[in-house]
Amino acid sequence: MVRYSFPFSFASKTHGDDIAESWGSSNDAQLVWETADANANALILKLPAGGAVDVPVFAIGDDTILNKDLGLFNGITAPTFAVLSDDATKFISLSTTNTIASLSSSSGTSLKLAPGDGIVFLQDDYQYRFGTSGDAVLIWETADANAHTFLLALPGADGTNVPVFAIGNKTAPDVINADLGFFNGITQPTFAWLDTTNTHYARANCDGNTLVFNTNGFGYKFDRRIQEKKGSDIASANDITLGADGNFFDITGTTQINTISASNWQAGSVVILQFDGSVTVKHATAGAGAQMLLSGSADFSATADDTLMLVYDGATWREISRTVI
Repeated sequence: MVRYSFPFSFASKTHGDDIAESWGSSNDAQLVWETADANANALILKLPAGGAVDVPVFAIGDDTILNKDLGLFNGITAPTFAVLSDDATKFISLSTTNTIASLSSSSGTSLKLAPGDGIVFLQDDYQYRFGTSGDAVLIWETADANAHTFLLALPGADGTNVPVFAIGNKTAPDVINADLGFFNGITQPTFAWLDTTNTHYARANCDGNTLVFNTNGFGYKFDRRIQEKKGSDIASANDITLGADGNFFDITGTTQINTISASNWQAGSVVILQFDGSVTVKHATAGAGAQMLLSGSADFSATADDTLMLVYDGATWREISRTVI
């Protein structure tokens, strides 16, 4: 292994082409101006092949590396360039084989490159951090043996940082260095898309119960049908609770319905009930859930295959329409 400790000095000396300066009792390392290729003359450092004693490492450190047992390089077989810490106990290194190049550290983490393929490999559980405090982290996480996952860990909201991953335009106006103050106050991990002016966005997050879409623009445009889902059947009862698995429900049984629970429904939500039998749906009748305000201020005597469409206004369910078969 060749070590250099800085600062150092030596008298001026000139070597001719292809004349090696050697180190070690067996000329273990050599430095030479190599001219074998007429179009690629180069300064070459030849290191020994890795073995039980010699390792092909060129290490740079301060004077603490002199006469130091550098056993942390034991077992290295690929030509390696290493920079040591100021106490010679830690290092980062660059090495290569004929298939892979590695940027490694003494902690065991590494970044690997496939020469010529443009492929970058990061170790399992290796954190790629962004921000002066490591505010955001990319990682291939293997903590669960059955669910290895690519994770983006965003910071918690703290008045300065917001947990937002935003995609924007690199051409003018560039999203980089843009004032994105419209994300102020966001506390849930959020994925956002910006328009080409960096003034409007669409964003999505999960609030713990619901996937939430939001925009500061003019709304949403869909160029394909929206594939909604039918929920599980609901047994009729004086107070019914609709599932979170859809907006269209079959109502089974014949028990009178007085109210519908509004828990986890927001104002503007629309539901459709299809009745499998004869059921009385009560107008403005108190119960455990939200009352229903029906057409004509009268009860609805539903029969099999009739439907009732309702919208929640934040306090009551209001009839939009019905079909009577």
